[in-house]
Amino acid sequence: MEKSHRVSLSLILAAAFGLRLFFVWQTLTHPLLQADAGLDTSAYVALADRVIGGDWGLGPGLYYVSPFYIYVIALFKGLAGSLTAVRVAQATFGTFGVFAVFVTTREWFNARAAVVAAAFAALCGTFVFTDGLVIQSSVDMGLTACALAALTLGVRRASTRWLLIAGLVFGLQTLNRPNVLAAALVVLALVALRRTPRMATWMLCGVLLGLAPATLRNL
Repeated sequence: MEKSHRVSLSLILAAAFGLRLFFVWQTLTHPLLQADAGLDTSAYVALADRVIGGDWGLGPGLYYVSPFYIYVIALFKGLAGSLTAVRVAQATFGTFGVFAVFVTTREWFNARAAVVAAAFAALCGTFVFTDGLVIQSSVDMGLTACALAALTLGVRRASTRWLLIAGLVFGLQTLNRPNVLAAALVVLALVALRRTPRMATWMLCGVLLGLAPATLRNL
């Protein structure tokens, strides 16, 4: 990659992170972004507090919300003691998602197109907004971008390692958005048909690995 493209990417990532941090700072006291805001935010925070308190399995019974985001909140709130830490972590992950957009576009097209795509992702108001919310959808952009980047690297470079990672991210994302599993199965079928069954098997192993924690817990 040329130096100009590296510089452009660095500036874009800095802008992406800065915008997300600015949004977090601007909305620190917003009533709809507090732990007692109601609806999904309150449910996820309450469940995360139980995890922080030692109830890792949140049993008995099945999860009544998608479980992935519960543990995202529990991890960062448990480490830092506040939802602000959760939102800063999401801003960081969203910025990494912008980088993943760059990687995907560069593999399919070229570095110049990748810089443009990353700039659009960095400045997209919807992405900036959702990355700063304490809500399930806040990690959707990052997970999708990372899964597609790993899938692209796996397909373009015939790398079973990257396909395993792609499957793992798709599996984890299924724990956040169950309907992602349908898309992942379609992708698996296409990889098996257009590449090799062996490559699809590695990706399937990744999906199963990502689903394993919740599956074992439910069993």
